[in-house]
Amino acid sequence: MNMEQLKEILSYIKYGTDVEITVSSKGHSASGYEEKTITVTLGKRSDYERTR
Repeated sequence: MNMEQLKEILSYIKYGTDVEITVSSKGHSASGYEEKTITVTLGKRSDYERTR
C-alpha cells in the first residue's frame, strides 16, 4: 500500500476513531522484517494543517 492509498482509506473514517496500523521494518527475524501493530487516534485534517 502506498501513501495515497492509505490517505484514501483514512478519509472515510471519522476523526477521533482509534485505528490499528501494522508497520514492517527491517529486523532480525528469519524473514528479515519485523511487524509491529500500533494504535493511533485519528485527528482532524484542519488540526494538522494548523500545526504546519
